[in-house]
Amino acid sequence: FLSSLLALFIFPMHSLQAQDADYKFGNVSAKDFDVSAYSIVDDNASAVTLYEAGKTHFIGNKRSWFSYVFTCTRKIKIRDKRAFDAATVEIELYKKDDDEEQLSDLKAVTYNLNNGAISTSKLGKDGVFSERPDKNHIIKKFTLPGVQEGSIIEYTYTITSGFVFVTNERSPFA
Repeated sequence: FLSSLLALFIFPMHSLQAQDADYKFGNVSAKDFDVSAYSIVDDNASAVTLYEAGKTHFIGNKRSWFSYVFTCTRKIKIRDKRAFDAATVEIELYKKDDDEEQLSDLKAVTYNLNNGAISTSKLGKDGVFSERPDKNHIIKKFTLPGVQEGSIIEYTYTITSGFVFVTNERSPFA
């Protein structure tokens, strides 16, 4: 039990945010499409990350232990077709025996500006696919609909995991 308590202090809540805490998913305006409003290091960049945040907190779970809850949110401006691959997202989940990381609260939207009006294309539930590269991993994969040059894509998801000490590229402990 003491080692569990110690782990909570060694691994405090992680919260990484690139911008302010007032960010609201789905809040896209016509000015977001104006690339000149952003300080781009490379004018030849095919995409610009407008917002990216990851937050982690802990909750108790049914195994008398802790699970972490990781939420990721991204908003990306697609400047040209070289960045279309940014609209395909892969989320790796871990599974061992009967325990599996859970993906929830997935929302993904593509925004396009047409004659001053913003149109939206939302990802449907049937647009998420699963791959099984091995017995311990599941990859949830989706491609945002309606992406074209000039689009803004935005997505958010939450992963709940009882595997606090299994690390991978999106883990808060990697």
